[in-house]
Amino acid sequence: MARCYGPFVMRRFVGFALFATVVSACSSGDDAERVHAEWSLQSVPTADRLPITVHIGSGSCNTFDAVLVTESTSEVTVEAFVNHRRRDYCTLDDVMKFETVHLASPLRSRRLVGCYVPDAEQKVLDPNASARVECADRVVSYP
Repeated sequence: MARCYGPFVMRRFVGFALFATVVSACSSGDDAERVHAEWSLQSVPTADRLPITVHIGSGSCNTFDAVLVTESTSEVTVEAFVNHRRRDYCTLDDVMKFETVHLASPLRSRRLVGCYVPDAEQKVLDPNASARVECADRVVSYP
């Protein structure tokens, strides 16, 4: 089951037509490119809630778009997206958005994947390993 958080929140999908509507509602506008954004856990997840921080980057060039959650019996995958506008100059600020992802069922022993892995650690891992890293133990708090 996939759900999109952002300007349009959907809790459950019923059929392909509704899925197609949600996907189009979560896509970016024509003047911006929709790109993946890094995210991290803000605090320890509760049974069915994931408090995450989406790293948006430059406030003058990027805006929050959505968080997509896909759940299976063994894994929960979280993907964050921002709208990136190409400009000659972007501010050097690091904008963040705090979101609470509501799961359809408790996380329990399911793997949580898709979070940010620091560059130093990524070099030690297989280049494709970031999607397989267990994220439930990677809490990064911001003021």
